[in-house]
Amino acid sequence: MLSRDAMLVLLAVLLPGAPLVWVLLTTEPPPEPDTPPEVPLEHGPNVGPPVNTSGGPVPTGRRPGPGYTDADAVAESVEASPTDRLTWGKFLQRLAVLAEALEDDPEVRAQWQALVQSHGLADTPAAYADFSRLRLAHAAFRSGGWAGLRHAPELEDGAEAPDSRRLWQSWRQEDLVTVDASSGELAALLAFVGRGLGVEQVGLFQPSDSLTLTAWGAPAAGGTGRVHVVLPSAQAFLDPVADLGDTTFQPRPGSKVATYTGQDLPPGALLPEVFVRRVLEGARRHGGASAEELTLMRLRGGWFRR
Repeated sequence: MLSRDAMLVLLAVLLPGAPLVWVLLTTEPPPEPDTPPEVPLEHGPNVGPPVNTSGGPVPTGRRPGPGYTDADAVAESVEASPTDRLTWGKFLQRLAVLAEALEDDPEVRAQWQALVQSHGLADTPAAYADFSRLRLAHAAFRSGGWAGLRHAPELEDGAEAPDSRRLWQSWRQEDLVTVDASSGELAALLAFVGRGLGVEQVGLFQPSDSLTLTAWGAPAAGGTGRVHVVLPSAQAFLDPVADLGDTTFQPRPGSKVATYTGQDLPPGALLPEVFVRRVLEGARRHGGASAEELTLMRLRGGWFRR
């Protein structure tokens, strides 16, 4: 058997087109182009969801058609992307993408319009974007929401500056289905998530030593300051159906709700896969549900029943 080099010499002698053959056979093939890296969903609250912007095929799942929305497409992209070993910062970016897509949902818009009328809020795109983020976070992380939190009155300690650090430790140490929390921890967690999603005027409100709630300083109509919108994270002393915007407890007129500034979790902290999948799957399934449907699911439980 002749070697490759010997065959090249023989061809160069015998074939009239030897110089061309020699060039063709000795030229190294061009290197294969590098496979472009997968682009993760890393879009902040003010960047639109990068789904089907080129008219390309939709990921696996529900196909475009009547009733297909941006939220459906974004949810499929989130579902198809790996969720294990997400950092807190990456998780917030994905949650923000879902919240932004839900701004087009009629149920979210209807609840916003009702809140604008009842509280005298400024109906601006920025305020509505903040509302959509807080609404999604509130539904997930309130007591009875799909994140798996439960208010435990026996944990109340009247702390003046509660935080959510113990909750994060619980989630990161064990794959817990349900985590008990005080109202202060629940309120701090919701404020921490809201701040992470880009909502600036969100803090804590304590009507009593045994109850802490989250409050959002929404812009008032006519540019006349801020209106405090209460987000009940625990239902103690409240009607079981009390929801975002409840007025049972209100900060005194003219009082300020201090913006939550706790750094309960660093952006690079890794989150457990079970927690990430639970929250993102709940947002995908229930983020666009009506206020009434969310209340029913919270009271009945079983967020992930088929």
